[in-house]
Amino acid sequence: MLDERLPLGQAQETIDKHTNRERQQFIALLVLFVVVAILIGALYLIQATTNVSNARDIQNLREQRAAWNARMNCCALMWPNSTRIPQ
Repeated sequence: MLDERLPLGQAQETIDKHTNRERQQFIALLVLFVVVAILIGALYLIQATTNVSNARDIQNLREQRAAWNARMNCCALMWPNSTRIPQ
């Protein structure tokens, strides 16, 4: 049988190649996780900002409706046949 052992220098070079490849893969995977985490965080912030903006708009519309209804109720006392918006 032929002895297929590698010389010591070549064996060390092969081990270094595998170690270097594993290190590169680990770093690439770590970078991928960081990028995905940043994207998820950005999407969360976009959604939260949109929700706050919508809530503020709804509150402003409610205040406008309340002011309009207050004016209409005042007018209804003066003119009973005027129309009113239901709450």
